[in-house]
Amino acid sequence: MAREPLYIRIREDLKEAIDKGTLPEGARIPAELELAAQYRVSRNPTRQALRELELAGYIVRSRRRGSFVAPRSHRTRPLHLGESRVLALICPPMLSHHVQRIIHGFVEGVSAAHYNALLYFMDSAGKTQAELLRDIRQSGLAGVALWLYEEGEGPIRELRECQAAGFPFVLLDRYDRNLDCDLVVSDNERIGYEAAHALIERGHRTIGFFGSEYNNTATEERLQGFLRALREAGLERNQELTAALSPREDIRAFPIHRVVAHKSRPTAFFCAEAWIAILAAQELRRLGYALPGDAELACLDDGELVGEHANLTDLTLQQQSFLMGRTAVETLVQRIEEPAAPPRKTFLEPTHNNGF
Repeated sequence: MAREPLYIRIREDLKEAIDKGTLPEGARIPAELELAAQYRVSRNPTRQALRELELAGYIVRSRRRGSFVAPRSHRTRPLHLGESRVLALICPPMLSHHVQRIIHGFVEGVSAAHYNALLYFMDSAGKTQAELLRDIRQSGLAGVALWLYEEGEGPIRELRECQAAGFPFVLLDRYDRNLDCDLVVSDNERIGYEAAHALIERGHRTIGFFGSEYNNTATEERLQGFLRALREAGLERNQELTAALSPREDIRAFPIHRVVAHKSRPTAFFCAEAWIAILAAQELRRLGYALPGDAELACLDDGELVGEHANLTDLTLQQQSFLMGRTAVETLVQRIEEPAAPPRKTFLEPTHNNGF
């Protein structure tokens, strides 16, 4: 079970002290370094905790004077929209082409269903995903669609509360296997399978897999599909040819070097996301590989492979992002109209180019 982020504990401790009056209006809040020493953490969690308390109106901060408890009137209150016909979409911090098309499909779907759309962007909400879900559930909104991207039990616990209260929600893009609920996602197992199968059809027998280091059902199922294609072709999995990459500059190249240096050097790679394909291509070329030629790539591309990367590979699959947004609205409306219906789970097939 993933641990709750440290900043949440610090933020909630301070919020509780303010709500109970232990820290009254105008009281000084310990500085970042003081809190770091108290909780035995670095400054990053304390900085995040204070930033979110400031955004929520609990404290006011001054570079010279420090942080102080704000008047109660400054604090953010949840929306109360009564019986309004409003469907909300909680958007993740990174607005990729995939996410943008989902938003477009969602907004059009809401309009076609004669509802109103309300978008929340997590990088500016000033709340955790669980807190935002709680506010939305209590606000009078008709339903919500969201990505699961925060670690910890908070969002899952709040979604179970939504289910218990009969509040409609639908998960997008990824899901939790322990939560039986409405969801609209890509058929990620098929994405991995079709990419690997295409490389095998081109004669490759030693194929590497580059996925994201972030654990979620999308990455896991793309790997499952990749491995299924290998098994069907009579190829054994080599764990050392599988690597999880991070977009962080300091460690991103190491897994690629490890895979490429293996005694059974891959002649092809499946990259589970477009940014991974771009990063892998840059490192492979830096290591002297010609692409295509010395190695071939297959990848998921939702619009990121443009400009200088447009000719990186002709083996690309694409998610039906716009349809994902539209289907999420249809799923929410169905849940509103049929609250006792079994969970509706939609897995959208990928589209692909002529290389397949």
